[in-house]
Amino acid sequence: MASIFKRTKYRKRKDRPWMIAYTDENGHRQVVRGSPDKAVTREIAQALEDKVRKFKNGVITVADDRYVVQGDRPLALHVKEYLDHCRHVGMSKGTLGLKETHVESMILATEAKRLSDLEPIVVEKFLQGLKTDGKSARTVNHYRADIVALMNWATKTGRIRNHSLSIIPKLNEQEDRRRVRRALTNEELTRLLETAIEQDEANRRYFPRYPVYLTAVMTGLRRNELKHLIWADVDFEKQTLRVRMNVGKAKREDIIPLHNQVVDVLAKIKPDNGRANGRVFNTMPTILTFYKDIVRAREKWIKEAKGDEEKKRRRQSDFLAQKDSEGRIVDLHAMRTTLGTNLALNGVAPQIAQRIMRHSDYRTTLAHYTALQTADTINAINSLAGFGRVNS
Repeated sequence: MASIFKRTKYRKRKDRPWMIAYTDENGHRQVVRGSPDKAVTREIAQALEDKVRKFKNGVITVADDRYVVQGDRPLALHVKEYLDHCRHVGMSKGTLGLKETHVESMILATEAKRLSDLEPIVVEKFLQGLKTDGKSARTVNHYRADIVALMNWATKTGRIRNHSLSIIPKLNEQEDRRRVRRALTNEELTRLLETAIEQDEANRRYFPRYPVYLTAVMTGLRRNELKHLIWADVDFEKQTLRVRMNVGKAKREDIIPLHNQVVDVLAKIKPDNGRANGRVFNTMPTILTFYKDIVRAREKWIKEAKGDEEKKRRRQSDFLAQKDSEGRIVDLHAMRTTLGTNLALNGVAPQIAQRIMRHSDYRTTLAHYTALQTADTINAINSLAGFGRVNS
């Protein structure tokens, strides 16, 4: 039987809470804080007694009780703990920031207070609003994925029994692509790399472009991966390059092959006293710099035209255009698209090409890469022709 009391020193204080003493379902004495209002405290004590009786009679289980407790907690606390979990497992700051933005935007728009408020109809209405506001299908799918991930985590950690947000359909990204990149042709690449060399020579190599562009198109590394590349990642003897777990998008360590031309260029720019943890590229070209180099290379190509008709034809062509007639763009990330296209055009086996490109889907990576050896990818990458002249 539960009893209520006030501690001796607070008996005359109306602002101090009453205490509740009761025996739990395991036979242990428990003392919990009640309310300053005696009647309310009695109701709390009665509820605790009812709960113990239901436990003993098998009406509810410990798991049931945990779901009730977790369900009463504010959604904001669950989100904070989820983000702490993501931070603990090593999620990058950029990914974590996007995830936090997506989830908090959803909470603000839906006015959800508890995990139970995140029903499919509520979340889908929020996602539909994003689409109406002009967000791309890919962006909306990212929001959906982050919200579903939150609920998956809540299920695995015993906060909710299950959820049904997975029934919310994904949007078709192929029908709503906002940023489609194209591959550069060999002639376009040669022109761009020649321009990069000219700019490096004009700037006395203080802000090198050529090594960055060449490495990008021959390795498929993303800009952030190029930025964090250190000399310890480059194995000149084995002609391989390591993409560290905390750098690569897939959050795993990858070893990829280096083309002979890249090996030669990197060897020339490596300082004699270069530290193992020193950055390979001390500076990275901005997207604006890349666009300027594209324009320079295109203008030079146009000026070389013989006759006004040829010059007019070249100006109307898509050669080195930042955006072609089909709306496809060229940026630094298009170097990765170019590598994948060239591997396919040169007949490289899909399994080897996927390893070189480091496919973003980890399950696909495991399915196709496990039997491959580094030597296979080295032979594949060196089957490609080099571009332009080697920087001296």
